[in-house]
Amino acid sequence: MQDLLALERLHQRLLDQSSSFNTKGKSRMFVTHSKEEAIGSSIVFRTMKLLLVGLAVDVIVTLLILIVHAVTSSSILLTPLPYLASAILVFSISSCLFSTVFCYLKYPKFRKAIAFLFLLTLVVLVVHLALIGSPATSFGYYVGGSKNATVPLAQIPKIATCQGGVQNDCESCSGCVMDETYYVPAAVAIIDGVHCAPQVEACNMEHPPLAKALIAVGIAAFGAGGFDLQNGRLLPIILGTACVPLVFAIGWKFSKNKKVAYYSSMLLALDTMFFAHSSISVLDIPVVFFALAAIVAYLYDLKLWRIDKYYISGALMGLAMLSKETAIFLVAALATFHFLRGKELPKLRLFSTLKIIAVAVLVFAAGLQVYDSLLTGGQVPTFVNQIQYIISYGSSLVCHPSAFDCAGAFLNVPNDPSSAITPLSWLIYYAPTAYFKSNVSVCIGSVCHSYVNIAYYGITNMIETWSTFLWAPFAAYILYRLLKRKEAPTGIEKTVTKQEPAPMTSEDMEKLAKLKSLLDSGALTKEEFDSQKSAILYSAKPIEPHPEEESQIVESSTLQTQLKRFRESDLAVLALVLFCWSYFPYLALAAEGRVTYPFYILPAVPAIALGSSYLITRPFIPRVLAILFLVAAFAWFVIFFPDQSFLPSWITSSLFILKL
Repeated sequence: MQDLLALERLHQRLLDQSSSFNTKGKSRMFVTHSKEEAIGSSIVFRTMKLLLVGLAVDVIVTLLILIVHAVTSSSILLTPLPYLASAILVFSISSCLFSTVFCYLKYPKFRKAIAFLFLLTLVVLVVHLALIGSPATSFGYYVGGSKNATVPLAQIPKIATCQGGVQNDCESCSGCVMDETYYVPAAVAIIDGVHCAPQVEACNMEHPPLAKALIAVGIAAFGAGGFDLQNGRLLPIILGTACVPLVFAIGWKFSKNKKVAYYSSMLLALDTMFFAHSSISVLDIPVVFFALAAIVAYLYDLKLWRIDKYYISGALMGLAMLSKETAIFLVAALATFHFLRGKELPKLRLFSTLKIIAVAVLVFAAGLQVYDSLLTGGQVPTFVNQIQYIISYGSSLVCHPSAFDCAGAFLNVPNDPSSAITPLSWLIYYAPTAYFKSNVSVCIGSVCHSYVNIAYYGITNMIETWSTFLWAPFAAYILYRLLKRKEAPTGIEKTVTKQEPAPMTSEDMEKLAKLKSLLDSGALTKEEFDSQKSAILYSAKPIEPHPEEESQIVESSTLQTQLKRFRESDLAVLALVLFCWSYFPYLALAAEGRVTYPFYILPAVPAIALGSSYLITRPFIPRVLAILFLVAAFAWFVIFFPDQSFLPSWITSSLFILKL
């Protein structure tokens, strides 16, 4: 504290001396312009915060109304939901706009990057919203529980195939994409307050409830009673789109090379599996969103009042676990990275690591207990009972490792159980799995062309995935060097005390005055202010500091050097740790005979985007190779884009052959 007070006193003395320069026209103009920028930035920043708070409150209130309705069956509670859902869209878009304006004003040197991110995010959102009704889902039902079904089972026609002709056991809704068959009825069950228990159809208690509740928000808001089920895709679309700027923020935080942030956000947006899952009502995208938000909160030292980044990132990881239990691996990834590369003193690092884990587990347990207490009718008394069921259900999905001849396994070769897709296939290649596909044949005379009308494929962008064989070993080597390297004496004391600094100029004083005004307006955080102020002070000649102040400044500089910020190489470490925790556990499970589906790799997709972006921006990689890599990734995305009706028929028929 004493060193900060000494810096503050020195800074105030600099401000007092700099006031004499304001009598000059040029300096007065500079200060006035700074104040105008600070006021504008402050207004936009506060508006952005209000919008984000409004968005969070809106979602929370909607979920609470949904829960109360489910418990009380009071239909009047559904009345405000359409307005709240519309507000979610308004808050989301407005927050995006004001965040862009704020960053545009605060960081004038990076306006091109900000404009790029805004346009990329907007394009992704618009494309998702354009596909929200493709394919269109229809009425759903549930069976069991303490309430009657939405529609008597006898009145529901037996549907042998879902709309589009893909064979499955879809009796609950038509037009479902992959596991929407399970999660849409589960969301409807939440809306209607079914008292669930293990093994009750449509309750889906093998997974935690949060992601299904988010799906239910869209369904209840835009079509209560189970109609317009495609609106359940609304919040997954918003959360999936938000992952793009979150990955951009992670790349930006580590790297002074803004191309890393550019490429990582583009590669995430171009991943075919991530895009497909962001377009439908399934569980995995909320998991990735909350996990990425936790990582961003951790990296940017986010604080809310006295709640530090460890509590916030732990709580967000808890929400990820409430969406799907496999997020426990992402909690382990963040804890591992912090333990290896955290920038606090070693004796505190273990404690803060345990804090992240403890908060995540607490949020998960509390959320699960609320669900079990309100919506299971006492049939699942505690969260421990549901966790036991989740574990037992997961352990039951086993096959013999040599054959994998069990129901539910994704196959490389149709009707050949021995060709099951395993984690080894995820990184090499496997036959694109059609979640939903509608083929169209157009014949002119005896000549026929077949093409895919609407199709969602469960395959990653393999151009990006294959890059893992290059960037992951490179990142492992970087981690080895970082762990092996010992901290050498910095010599900062000699630099500060013996080297003759440059004299203080009027420009330096004006910069300090501008920093102070930005801090007062709220446009700068205290940490950013201290960092930039120190850079000015230590590059200029101090104005007659007291001897004790000079020694305190030296001690503060030494401490700041010891607790240095993350470096660009730490981005490769984060990508490696996140990838390992999102991949190798499933490799071990598959070796034990556990069924592992290809989309289990989804949490690793942001790591692949970050790792490959880090690699292709290295100086030893020719720029032409980086461009070719991006072009190839874009081509793969176009080939497996769900709706290709905008393309000429001769192109779609050619792409149809490539997908066979």
